[in-house]
Amino acid sequence: MSDKAAEFVETWISNNVHTLFRDPAPAETDAQRLVSACLAEAEADGLSRTTIEATFGDLTTRMSGALELVRAC
Repeated sequence: MSDKAAEFVETWISNNVHTLFRDPAPAETDAQRLVSACLAEAEADGLSRTTIEATFGDLTTRMSGALELVRAC
């Protein structure tokens, strides 16, 4: 597990998954869109997709969980 990757993704989620995504039900496409944006920024920051996936496994699952938490508020 990469601490840098974990910190990057959690910070990215805090900064990017918020009340703009308050649709009634989480859509898989929302999570996939967030994953794509997160991975693009991670790669621009020098973190590879491989490192992110080694830390989180399926990042779509993490993004779906973040969306559900936001939508529950």
